[in-house]
Amino acid sequence: MPDLRGAIGRDVDSGLYDGAVTIVAVGGKVVFDEATGFADRLGGRVMRRDSVFPIFSIAKAISAVAVLQQVERGRVRLNTPVCEIIPEFARRGKQRVTIGHLLCHSGGMPASFPAVPPEKAGDLDAVVAAVCDVGLEAVPGEEVSYSPIMAYAVLGQCVRVLDGGGRRFRDIVGEDVLAPLGMRETSLGLTRALVERAVAPRISDTSPGLFDPSGLMWLASSIPRRTWKYRPAVSCPRQAISIVSPRPCGRAELWRATGCCRRPRCPSRLATTLARCPTICGPTPAS
Repeated sequence: MPDLRGAIGRDVDSGLYDGAVTIVAVGGKVVFDEATGFADRLGGRVMRRDSVFPIFSIAKAISAVAVLQQVERGRVRLNTPVCEIIPEFARRGKQRVTIGHLLCHSGGMPASFPAVPPEKAGDLDAVVAAVCDVGLEAVPGEEVSYSPIMAYAVLGQCVRVLDGGGRRFRDIVGEDVLAPLGMRETSLGLTRALVERAVAPRISDTSPGLFDPSGLMWLASSIPRRTWKYRPAVSCPRQAISIVSPRPCGRAELWRATGCCRRPRCPSRLATTLARCPTICGPTPAS
């Protein structure tokens, strides 16, 4: 294990990444369990073995489980048109899009963020209302059209409607998905207990890709570096930032943070990021 320790240390020293928590087990026995580097290099916080990490799109997997629970309970089918649950969704040719299409990214929905003002980006009702006015980019069911934000916001709203509308999506997930699994340290939204353990993300590869690197850079920079202040948790399933403890009995946190760095010149450039920053920085929604 000295070679592994040295390799990670060299990566951290070179700036390839800021830190890591690594666990290696052989034959069911843990033989290496160490924290290396920084949880927040700029803030000078070192990595801890119980640090919690942003892992972004885990929100989609959690949301999908909540949807499938509704299928199990007989409240909806995978081939149910979304407009049977949210009638407004039928606008602009989306009447054939089904729950299954959205789960599998084959609903023809765009990958971008819907046109809502930053202060409404954490409001699930507002986001879904905007999505209802969005047209399709492909024929539903005929090709993959990756839509991590719009599609899963709509799915989260479907779950809320099918549940009766009395609970926030984050509460549905917490009570119906996470609690039965014994994941008591997992929730949608950063908790006070995790603030000091949260790892500040940094984008080290800014080369062009599926999503706008400038938006991802601003997202990474939006985590407060020196003074971590608790912000109330949001309820929108689009929250694509998640924090997961590497410990075997750790927690996953879908969380929001306040911005501390300059935003990209054009806010619309954030539209293609997995986790749009105003979603994180906007006010806490009531729904």
